[in-house]
Amino acid sequence: MASTHLHLAPLVLRSTQAVLSLTSLILYAVVLSASSPDENSAYIYALVCCTITLLTLVIYFIPSFPTRKFFLWDLTVAVLWAALSGYFGMIYLGGDGEVQSGDDGAANKTAMKAAVGVDLVVMVCWVVSCLLGCVGYCRAKVQARRQRKENKEAGEMLEGQEQGVVEAEWEDEDEECEKGLMGEKSEKKSDKKSKKLAGEGV
Repeated sequence: MASTHLHLAPLVLRSTQAVLSLTSLILYAVVLSASSPDENSAYIYALVCCTITLLTLVIYFIPSFPTRKFFLWDLTVAVLWAALSGYFGMIYLGGDGEVQSGDDGAANKTAMKAAVGVDLVVMVCWVVSCLLGCVGYCRAKVQARRQRKENKEAGEMLEGQEQGVVEAEWEDEDEECEKGLMGEKSEKKSDKKSKKLAGEGV
């Protein structure tokens, strides 16, 4: 049950990142369509940031993709979102944002405040995914190193056992050779005795 939760947690986190990034993309696209040309660069950066995030998540959703190895890229994406939320947060949450006249201006400011809030949540999600990826990557490295050590020790033990078997076989062969030599010597001695007795009898 616990392992199932561990597998579901990254999926929930990535899904949250995708939904919130798409929400932020829509909000910035709507405001960009009504913004002045002087402000377009900031909104274009926001759209680029959202697009990079969504493309990253598309790759991460590939089942065989090793996301843990790319925890530094998660940190890079978190920095992009931190810059985005910091810039628009100073403008719209700090009270420095200029509200256009009419309902559209007020609506745009409300949308941007919502977008900044979403940006902050997305940034936190990417920081969390970076930390989880780093922990998972280091844990996998430690387990792999431990497995290699255990395999090496098992190989050395097996090699020692095989060497012991070979040495035992060699000792058996030596004992058989010694027994054979002793038998041959005893046979030669008995032959000599029999020949000596036969000579004395003559």
